Amino acid sequence: HVTQARLESMMAEMKKELMRSFRSELREREEEVTGLKTQVTKLEKTLRSKNAELEDRDFRLSLIENSNHDGTMIWKIPQFSQRRADAENGKYTSIFSLPFYTGRYGYKMCLRLYIMGDGIGKGTHLSLFFVVMRGEFDNILQWPFTHKVTFKLINQAGGRDIVDTFQPDPMNNIMSFWKPKSDMNVASGCPQFVSHTELERGGFIVDDTIFIKCNIDTTTVRHP
Repeated sequence: HVTQARLESMMAEMKKELMRSFRSELREREEEVTGLKTQVTKLEKTLRSKNAELEDRDFRLSLIENSNHDGTMIWKIPQFSQRRADAENGKYTSIFSLPFYTGRYGYKMCLRLYIMGDGIGKGTHLSLFFVVMRGEFDNILQWPFTHKVTFKLINQAGGRDIVDTFQPDPMNNIMSFWKPKSDMNVASGCPQFVSHTELERGGFIVDDTIFIKCNIDTTTVRHP
């Protein structure tokens, strides 16, 4: 007969064996979970990378699709009240439009807007400027840039648009209209494009959005 002491000893051994087996099993499962976590982390990293690539590709495609090559830009500026508040609070002083071009192989340009004004328009006007940018085809284009620029704040209610035109003067603006040596030349344009008072009159801000149009007289541009 098995004595009580022997039975207790056997039970204790079985418990130890079961615990060893359980711990061993647990370690294996933990290693499997760690391996799976590593794989998931790698997959997440790969997925983030692929998403970033797709976003970058989509962004570049949207830039290409939205790039105008006829010397005309219509700049839609939504959430205008928030942008004005940010400008008033000093979050930024100006915003830039996407680039546009006088032709497929023409001058590269953009617009720069100071919502709270710049220079003599500071605090009272929207200041709108034209910027000649460094482009791919600058070496085969004619310099300086001398083509007439027309700005228009579009009245969305069908009323009178606000229009301002200027003729680039390379002699007075050497840093603005000669071949760019950096990404952007010095901006030039209208520091008193439209007063804040006039802006608030009917038709210019609709659905918290304004539209600014810029047109370059491309009839005088000699493309390569």
